[in-house]
Amino acid sequence: MNARPQPPSVPSSAACPSAREAQERADVARALGGDRGEFERLAVRAMPQLLGAAQRILGERFAAEEAVADGIFRAWRAVGGFR
Repeated sequence: MNARPQPPSVPSSAACPSAREAQERADVARALGGDRGEFERLAVRAMPQLLGAAQRILGERFAAEEAVADGIFRAWRAVGGFR
């Protein structure tokens, strides 16, 4: 049986959980350090999950949007106190 050797696969950062986790931690560290742009990027990235959870809890889209916006605003104001 002549099996063809397969080329080695090169993991991309998207496929490698440790690289993805390291990048996420670096992003969070920058946000916690006061990087407003990074905080906004993290908030935008989390928005679909936050809105979905809030809508399931509150039962209506408008209330969910208000709750998430308020939560993100409060998180930004308190970002210096996070560890």
